[in-house]
Amino acid sequence: MYNHTQLDEIFSNLSNWKTLPELAETHPQFTYSQLKHLFWKRNEIAGLNRCSKLLGRKLYVNEPAFALWLSNALGER
Repeated sequence: MYNHTQLDEIFSNLSNWKTLPELAETHPQFTYSQLKHLFWKRNEIAGLNRCSKLLGRKLYVNEPAFALWLSNALGER
């Protein structure tokens, strides 16, 4: 499990935040449609909302935090 300092570094690094199209482009195992559907329901899926921020009308996903969420290593807060 990651400590607070490590998580703060992950979440505060601006280069870790990607849009859904950027995430789908760099990780072809996920389609844009899959990611869009998953993050559309981010408030209903435990822990997923921590990986994303909605700024205006654009959704950003923290790439390393999303990977931690996928591996169940992010934990709940």
